[in-house]
Amino acid sequence: MASEILGVLGGDEAAMPVAVELAYALPGIASRAGEPLQRPSGYEPLLTFDDVERLAPLVHLAYQDISVETSNATDSPLAGALWDQLTEFERAGNRAVLTGTAVAHGLLGLRWRSSDRPTTYVLDADEIERLAELEHRRWAIHQRRNGAPSHRWMEPWSDLTEGVKDYDRHIMRQAIGLLAAAGIEVYKP
Repeated sequence: MASEILGVLGGDEAAMPVAVELAYALPGIASRAGEPLQRPSGYEPLLTFDDVERLAPLVHLAYQDISVETSNATDSPLAGALWDQLTEFERAGNRAVLTGTAVAHGLLGLRWRSSDRPTTYVLDADEIERLAELEHRRWAIHQRRNGAPSHRWMEPWSDLTEGVKDYDRHIMRQAIGLLAAAGIEVYKP
């Protein structure tokens, strides 16, 4: 879909992240316009609502782990908060990591498939860096879209400190294992 959007708009490959994000948002846009999209009969999602609900607390735990490793480089008050202490907005941010990872993986040419015994795809250093940058972008968009127009870490990736970047690098590494726990294998065709 993103390639089709680029074709219509005449964009080049540098605009692909924006085209993918637009493609990701199209079902919501269509629904708001009164034309909700229907899934094909028999459609089975790879990542279910129940999977996201079950894994989101583990995303939060992964953020807590990197907070310990970096001595809380982001100075987040959530570093020691339990899942039950998070607001619904903060929980939604953890859920969005999982669904947003599909977009980031797609941009890198990674695919998902259902597997009873998923192998763990090992990201190389370049893939980790690109995924982390995309995750930072996704996070900033999520913040703005949900009523938080400013935050001290809403800076371009290149302006962030290494300790802050480590949060996004860590969660992108962890996402592979979390998806595997849901029976989703990440692979490169």
